[in-house]
Amino acid sequence: MYYFIAVVVVFYLWGFIYMNFHPITGWMRLGKGIQWKAPSANFTGKRFFNPKPFDIKDVHKGYMNLFYALWVFNKPTRWPHEPLPSAKFSSEAMKNSQMSWLGHSCVVAKLSDLVIVTDPVFSRPSPFPFAFAKPFQYTHTPSADDFDAIDVLLISHDHYDHLDYKSMLALHSKVKKFLVPLGVKQHLLKWWVPDSKITELDWEQSNKVWEVVFTLTPAQHFSGRHFFDQAKTLWWSWVIAAPEKKIFFSGDSGYFPGFKHIWKKYGPFDVVCMENGAYNENWKPIHMMPFQSMQACLDLWAKKVLPIHWCKFNLSNHAWYDPIEQYVELAKKSGIPILHPVVWESFDIDSFVSETWWKPYIV
Repeated sequence: MYYFIAVVVVFYLWGFIYMNFHPITGWMRLGKGIQWKAPSANFTGKRFFNPKPFDIKDVHKGYMNLFYALWVFNKPTRWPHEPLPSAKFSSEAMKNSQMSWLGHSCVVAKLSDLVIVTDPVFSRPSPFPFAFAKPFQYTHTPSADDFDAIDVLLISHDHYDHLDYKSMLALHSKVKKFLVPLGVKQHLLKWWVPDSKITELDWEQSNKVWEVVFTLTPAQHFSGRHFFDQAKTLWWSWVIAAPEKKIFFSGDSGYFPGFKHIWKKYGPFDVVCMENGAYNENWKPIHMMPFQSMQACLDLWAKKVLPIHWCKFNLSNHAWYDPIEQYVELAKKSGIPILHPVVWESFDIDSFVSETWWKPYIV
């Protein structure tokens, strides 16, 4: 009995020290909370909030259902049973008006000679590098070494599957400029990214780099790297407007009226990169189900859709291929062309033809 109690105490102390002092958890440790005053209409003085309020208890219930599903009724279809096809990638070889999808929410676009990257994650999206959410295997394993110079790196919010400590350490020397939502700068500074490289923005604020205008737009989500810092940094979607093309990147979001507002104010969009994956019925306030994701594309009057947030980690209890299977059927009904390239394959925005590459890997 005493041995068991000692093990529990040691484990608790180790977890407390790790979560409060390891740099992977970011800057808000020991429960100190927010240490700056954000000039934001979406900030209470302690936390940021969504335009459409929701009950966080429903979201937490979704997490409990997920843990139950993973540990008690873990589905073998949650992971591919063999390495998925992927292309070899070089950011230096990309041409203007080309894009590449690196799995999950990492998208690369080249516009007006700028290489633009969103939410790169090359390790486990977890505070524990040895546990939870192991990445899928590919025929060519993506890494930070596949990048040359990155002109602009966009971070949507500070959850582990979008802001990755190891990836930032590996990439920041190659990045000329980081654009991040309010509060996220403090994480990067803790990870030795120079202050001069980082620009923070609030919703509806813009920053111009060369000929490309980046505008941070609303999303329906939350933030935090452990239980004591939730909603203390901002989350966003992005509008990327270049003279030749305009792209919308959703980040993570539940379905909300803001999509119509974004189209009216910033559209039209040549490509919409829309979240479609890691969904759960209880997570509707923060993650869209596939039919909601497609409705968001209709709200945005998307010319083409690149579904993201799938095919690298499975952070929910659905089959790994379920997001794209549902989306293809929904796209047929909506009439919106859907892009589903092989991971890391570079493609022209205007001429790319999608192929159902995942079909042979469904068991």
